[in-house]
Amino acid sequence: MVACNKDDKKTDPKPDITGKTNLQIFQMQNWKFAYWGDSAENDIVWTDEQDPCMKDDIYKFTSNKKYWVTEGSNKCYPNDYEGDWSIPSDNSTKITFLGYVWDLVHKSNEKLILFRMRPDTEVHYQRIILSRD
Repeated sequence: MVACNKDDKKTDPKPDITGKTNLQIFQMQNWKFAYWGDSAENDIVWTDEQDPCMKDDIYKFTSNKKYWVTEGSNKCYPNDYEGDWSIPSDNSTKITFLGYVWDLVHKSNEKLILFRMRPDTEVHYQRIILSRD
């Protein structure tokens, strides 16, 4: 005989990224925009440059050209909206997102990390972290 406790919570299983292309990993689940950092100190000292209204937004990458943003309770815009992104091939590590070209430097079923060196400065970096929703 098996009994269940009322307090038992079902956990959402984490997707397996084994054998998945980078495009599939972006599309396989919703992502929370967790962090946008900026560093002018040789990738050592980072400051959080993300607008507070973006921290609870959920991103769904629907194709290799479009994503959908569901605004959280702290809204940047009055309605949810669509944006443009691109990945040149299914396994490319070059991602165009938010108007910039980023390098995909980390991928897991929990987190994606995008990194870029700003071309308009001598030593200036930016990093975005998308976490599992």
